[in-house]
Amino acid sequence: MVASGVQRFDGSRIYLNKLGGDGGSNDPNELTFADIIGDKTTIKAVFLSSFGCDIEWLLEHFAFGTPIVLVDDYDRKRGAMAEIQQPFGEVWSQMKIVHPYFETGGLYDSGTMHAKLIIIERAQALRVCISSSNLTPQDWEGVSQCIWVADFKAANDFEAPARKRVKPDHTSDFGDQLARFIETFFRSIPDSSSLWSYWVKVLTGSRFNVKLPKGVELIASAPGYWKGRR
Repeated sequence: MVASGVQRFDGSRIYLNKLGGDGGSNDPNELTFADIIGDKTTIKAVFLSSFGCDIEWLLEHFAFGTPIVLVDDYDRKRGAMAEIQQPFGEVWSQMKIVHPYFETGGLYDSGTMHAKLIIIERAQALRVCISSSNLTPQDWEGVSQCIWVADFKAANDFEAPARKRVKPDHTSDFGDQLARFIETFFRSIPDSSSLWSYWVKVLTGSRFNVKLPKGVELIASAPGYWKGRR
């Protein structure tokens, strides 16, 4: 949905990526990576996860100095079992790349970090995007992908509290689930609490109501695992 030139997403549908980038069709059912990011000048902070990333392409979509946490796949050739890198040093000190820990031995030898998550914090809204695309132009512009994206408005300080009792709504657990998911990336990394605790507060605090729209359920997949008759 577009209002006053700003694209808003209510989380009620699945989009496809626009093949060919900006030069593709004008189909309203398709989105570019730039559509997901929106106005980069209004972004306060970003959390990203991907199985591989084109850093140069990625940073074209963000203003210089934006606080960014990128969780990338773990490559044992990098050396450390789990670490946080600061690739641009003090020039862009708030750009952090996290390589999470993975168990080794047996089935664990094939473990990789496949989650594709984008969380964008702005003053008045929090955007959450879950897609099948890694953070590369090849994935976003050259291969068909599925995209779910939703905006969660900031709480209205002048809104009167509800007086009537309401039934428990388990969709309100979404923010808690995302927070726990993010925290697991940092469990084996010393002195990392400032990174994950920031996003836990954003997702579970009172500022944003991170709640799935009515009728929407997101189901996490477990690659390589299947249980059932079919």
